[in-house]
Amino acid sequence: MTKQMLIWVLVIFWGQAQAQVLHYDIYRGGGKPIGSIKTSRIQNGNRTHIKADTHVSFRIIFKVNLEYLFNTTFINGLFSKANTKNTANGNVQEYSKVHWDGTKYQTEVNEEKKIVKLARANYTSLSLYYEEPKNRKTVFSERFAVYCPLRYLGNQTYELSLPNGRKNKYRYKNGRCVEITANTALATLKFKLRS
Repeated sequence: MTKQMLIWVLVIFWGQAQAQVLHYDIYRGGGKPIGSIKTSRIQNGNRTHIKADTHVSFRIIFKVNLEYLFNTTFINGLFSKANTKNTANGNVQEYSKVHWDGTKYQTEVNEEKKIVKLARANYTSLSLYYEEPKNRKTVFSERFAVYCPLRYLGNQTYELSLPNGRKNKYRYKNGRCVEITANTALATLKFKLRS
């Protein structure tokens, strides 16, 4: 491919794709941030890709380094596929793969493969960063490959109940998520949107 042709391909691609990027600082208790999360949502034609990359480091008795990676794709506004991976100190703790095969979701969560015959999702846990879930009662979790109950608490705050028994809270301002309280196995973490 000639250099000029490559430049035109890049110009066309960047002209079609629209990206939104959000950065959150992560806190455990008060004080300085212990990590960050970067989310990006890229719209390219009929496809929307949402990615979240989280890094957290703190000390309990020993140093803990957590990493959460989520990649989700929507086609024509409908959830099509996702991959997630959670690691602690470099060791994979959980992973999931979900994809729509045309009639149902094929899933693999921590080596357990299943076929999920549920309604086609148009809103997932990564959507929570970009769109307030007004009037929604459930959210599809890419991590667990199930619909999770969502409850409105008032004051633009929602509580998501996860299959592992934990509950996360999402607070919105002008339709955008500005704060998340996430209960993990090791600590309660607070994500705050950078201004």
